[in-house]
Amino acid sequence: MTKINRENYNIAEAIREALVADGETVATAELMRADGNADEQLVVLELTYEDGDAITVSFYVYFDGTWFSPMDWHGYQVEKRCEVPEIDWQLGVTGREAVILGGAPRMIFGE
Repeated sequence: MTKINRENYNIAEAIREALVADGETVATAELMRADGNADEQLVVLELTYEDGDAITVSFYVYFDGTWFSPMDWHGYQVEKRCEVPEIDWQLGVTGREAVILGGAPRMIFGE
């Protein structure tokens, strides 16, 4: 999993770059909504693929560049941090399921 480049102040572009590095064919990413602070943030983006298809996806990003995406990109997407526990999350686009702790997606390492 590629970490988000936190030196890039455009969070939408930073997420797009990480997605492309991990094999997604995302041409553009437009910020629709952000909810959080410098330490952790829920970000909703409209992603447009190279073939022209577009989709709205929620991402949860931490200050260290770790990020999570929904297990189901075509299902319900949360728009507020209080809604985060309502869906299943994965680490990046790895398929490794996250757990919800303190209302946010996290990984329990050493499993």
